[in-house]
Amino acid sequence: DMKTGSVSFCSWDAMLYAFAGVEFLRRWTGVSIGVGGGEYCAAKTPGMYALMEKAHKAMLIAAFSGHHPSIGCGHLDDGKYLSMAQLLIERDASLGAGHLARTLEPTEANLALDTILAVGHGMKTNYLMADQTLRNYRPNLWLPELIDRSGWKGEESDRAMLERARGKVREMLAEY
Repeated sequence: DMKTGSVSFCSWDAMLYAFAGVEFLRRWTGVSIGVGGGEYCAAKTPGMYALMEKAHKAMLIAAFSGHHPSIGCGHLDDGKYLSMAQLLIERDASLGAGHLARTLEPTEANLALDTILAVGHGMKTNYLMADQTLRNYRPNLWLPELIDRSGWKGEESDRAMLERARGKVREMLAEY
């Protein structure tokens, strides 16, 4: 922003310059480097907005470079300060991304063909009544500690998530 001098490392034009710079270095020197990850964003306060801005940047990098950076490391205000609450929120989201990236093993037990055949069309029973579901339901869910999976309900959602994150920071500091 020419008026204020502030930088948005997550903006479309900033990302274009980052990709162009990396491509220039690759062609000029033959050395491949990655575009920086989601660590810097313009958000001034911790919360879902900062997380989404960083996740957006990380997804752009992954889509256009094949390099999968982290969502962030707690930095806010273009890296001017570190928010421990934001760091924990980003860790929560990163664990969710990791949950999606896990390797699925198509073993006989995991495929559960016996259960599928037993439930059939679900006229007499269903998967919620199956032992297979009971044993495997929880490990196959992403259960975040801080992020509310029921959806954003306005500023109150951010306040509640931030209070959980700040409480966790206080708890961790007390344990240290």
